[in-house]
This record gives sequence, C-alpha cells and structure tokens, in this order.
Amino acid sequence: MEKADVLNVLEEELGKLGTFLSGSKSSYRTLHPDNFVIFNSNIITNEHGKIWWGDFDTAIDGIILKNIAERLNITFYVLKEHDARFDKENDPVDVLISRSIWNTAKELNERPKTDKYGMHSRY
Repeated sequence: MEKADVLNVLEEELGKLGTFLSGSKSSYRTLHPDNFVIFNSNIITNEHGKIWWGDFDTAIDGIILKNIAERLNITFYVLKEHDARFDKENDPVDVLISRSIWNTAKELNERPKTDKYGMHSRY
C-alpha cells in the first residue's frame, strides 16, 4: 500500500496531521490520569518512515491504530516528539524504530519505563 493511502486511512480514523487531544496537556492528564498519552507523537512504519504526527492516547487511539494495523498488515511505531522531528526526522527507519515507545504489536496497557521525573524511556 502506498504511503498516501496509509496516511488517508490514518487521517480518517485518527484525525488530521497535528491533531490535538486538548488545548491543555495538564487538563487532559487530569481528566485521564491512567491513560498512556504521548503528546506531539510521531507515527512511523518500516515501509514508509514517518507517516503521521499528533497527540496520541493509547487507551483510545491505540485501539484504532491496532485495528488499522491489522487491516493493513502493518506495524505502526509511536515515538515521542523529539525522537522523529527536526534533525532526526530523516534518520534511517531502523534507528527511528529503536526510539519507539509503543507499537501496535504491544498490548494497549504496555507502557515504557519512566525515569524519576515520570518521563518515558525506551523499553
């Protein structure tokens, strides 16, 4: 499947590029304290590299993305903002994948480890 076709499916089901979950990150976290949320996330595939970006809540969007992955037979990898933006955006796909903190092959409730500041680290 072509990158544009995959992007169309993602935009139809997850939202347009740059989708916001809320105008306030702290308010969203307060309303959804148990959800694993990645604000300004990047979604990549092995086949197409970076394909979508925006806010991502695994409790909601993870279900949608896992369904898309199954239908299209693609694994999607979710990265933090700075792991696939700016000077890192064009890094080799295998390097980007190594930076992912969640992917559609994992369970929805699988979370990456956090450091003492609550920041997500890689598995």
